Amino acid sequence: MLHEIMEVPSRADARLALERFREQFDAKYPKATAKLVATCSPA
Repeated sequence: MLHEIMEVPSRADARLALERFREQFDAKYPKATAKLVATCSPA
């Protein structure tokens, strides 16, 4: 799933893939998901 986020053709697609990742894994891994979202968010 992380490869899907990294290999998409555009930032918009990456945001959608990241949202799908968050929806799938946030309940089980909230800290890791929060870190990934914070890292991938534009500064």
